[in-house]
Amino acid sequence: SNVDVVIGYVSSGNCLAVAPVAEELKKLTNFFDCGTPRIFEDGSYKYVFRTSPTATMDNVAAALYLKGMAPDMKSIAGINQNYAWGQDSWADFEASVKQLFPNAAVKTSQMPKLFAGQFNTEISTLLGENADVIHSSFFDGDLEALLLQGAPRGLFKKSRGVLTTGETAMHRLAAQIPDGTLLGARGPFGPYAPKSALNTWFVNGYEAKHRVPPNYASYQMAQAILGVKTAWEKAQAANGGKRPTNEQVGAAFEKLTFEGPGGKVQMAIGKGHQAIMETAYGLTKLVNGRITMENVRRFPAEKVNPPEGVKSMDWIKRGFKSPAKQSTRSTAPGLVEHIAAVVVDGVIYSAWLFIAAVGMTLIYGVMKIVNITHGSFYALGAYAAASLTGAWLAHGYPPMLSYAVLLAAAVLVTLIVAPLIERGLLRFMYARDEVVILLITYALFLILEDTIKLVWGVDPYFIAEPYALLGSFEIGGLSYPTYNLILVGLALASGGGLAWLLSSTRTGKLLRAVIHDPEVSAAMGVNVDRFYLVTFTFGSMLAAIGGAFTAPTVSVVPGLGVEVVVLSFAVVVIGGLGSLPGAALGAIIVGLARSISIHYMPQVELFVIYFVMALVLAFRPRGLFSLAEARKI
Repeated sequence: SNVDVVIGYVSSGNCLAVAPVAEELKKLTNFFDCGTPRIFEDGSYKYVFRTSPTATMDNVAAALYLKGMAPDMKSIAGINQNYAWGQDSWADFEASVKQLFPNAAVKTSQMPKLFAGQFNTEISTLLGENADVIHSSFFDGDLEALLLQGAPRGLFKKSRGVLTTGETAMHRLAAQIPDGTLLGARGPFGPYAPKSALNTWFVNGYEAKHRVPPNYASYQMAQAILGVKTAWEKAQAANGGKRPTNEQVGAAFEKLTFEGPGGKVQMAIGKGHQAIMETAYGLTKLVNGRITMENVRRFPAEKVNPPEGVKSMDWIKRGFKSPAKQSTRSTAPGLVEHIAAVVVDGVIYSAWLFIAAVGMTLIYGVMKIVNITHGSFYALGAYAAASLTGAWLAHGYPPMLSYAVLLAAAVLVTLIVAPLIERGLLRFMYARDEVVILLITYALFLILEDTIKLVWGVDPYFIAEPYALLGSFEIGGLSYPTYNLILVGLALASGGGLAWLLSSTRTGKLLRAVIHDPEVSAAMGVNVDRFYLVTFTFGSMLAAIGGAFTAPTVSVVPGLGVEVVVLSFAVVVIGGLGSLPGAALGAIIVGLARSISIHYMPQVELFVIYFVMALVLAFRPRGLFSLAEARKI
């Protein structure tokens, strides 16, 4: 596109990948976000800059705040995303704590994959470890899901929460953030922004346009634009008022100091390519439904950022003369309680997985279609439930009936969309090769994903009330929302209902005949097309119900259905394509394997599901409950 400069990029992993490409293209690039310090510590660039501070600042400042507030802290735990941002954030925080609290024990470090969405098992592990402090650098949907799922279980009431990016959730999820949570904003942004004419102008303009206060990401983007503007003007002045080259702008950018809405920005490290700033932390206090910050403490830039030429981890370790020694004292729950937690977490996750996957195995069993649109119906159910239930609660209707609204929303959206897809397109494709139908359902999935964005937009939806409404129960000393029993009940009802339908009703017997041989069934007078329509609609409805009843536990955002397709397919393949008992057993195996890995080996959680799938297929290539198929000669 022949642009002069690129301003953008989120995600530490993306920036690590983009930096060398931008350098090779000699394209002036300014990262407005990304937190990993590795970009300029492990590389040297001429055309790449970052005007926001690194995660080192966030985590060193959080540890320093804890030292001043709780000098006798005995233990910490963490839950961070398993990629560069989460790994670096936890490494810096853990190293800082070990220097400041030499005897502090690290109870557990949970590393779920990015945007996993479901954290009940991780929450159980954190609750069981009973650490004094729980650190998290979660952001976006993962942060919102953690708060929604953790609040009813008292996660950050039992342990003090340290949320290094928590400012992004303080307005939308104020009720889910307990008083006394240590909240960060990735710098002097949001509630910590200084009083200045520039900040007042920025906040007023932002609120007038978007009707909400700007969060730290908005500050960072404004800061990135102002940084490029300042460097460009400096280079232009040095060039006699003529248009500067990329090289001249880069030279002017190096070691630049400028003002942003968050205060002074110094391009002081990374050979003048990496910004440092002061930062601030405070404790949350809910006042009249809004979060205010108390006991705010500010940290000068030089105190929370490494000096030029020194890597963050080396700086942290050099800063304290006594090397940390982790305590071996254990306050972990007993063996029975720990096993109970593993089983309960596994059962809850298995129930959710079965609800999500059983519709896919039903559709394949009857229609021999690997239905990729399954994930779209899951997302449609979640969005419809969030919209209708939110409207129901906003009008002051009885909250206990919100569960019926969740179900009604899923049924309604499926009855509208599923018949249109099956009658309008799929019925013309049944004679085609299975691969062709797979590609068609994938195309439909992409279309439906864009349709969801068109209808609901890209902003997240929340309906937290149903999740906490029923209270909680305790098993093995751990608290679980009673809402989880609804998921287990739904799984039992859907599985048991389908088994009864197939084995004990005339309709079920006709359906089994269609499964065995649709051509002979049609010749015998069975309306095969009608069975296909009903099967596709009902299977899709099960996916939508799964999405609807998941909506109160997560942030409903675009892309919600992508992960469900992959997990559902894994469950169905493990159990055997088209097998109802196989789907149930597959869900249980995956749920328990994931729960065991999170409790005992969290670092392998990312691939344990796919390892189980590969192991099963190595010995049973058609799945655990595969049936021999008749061959027509």
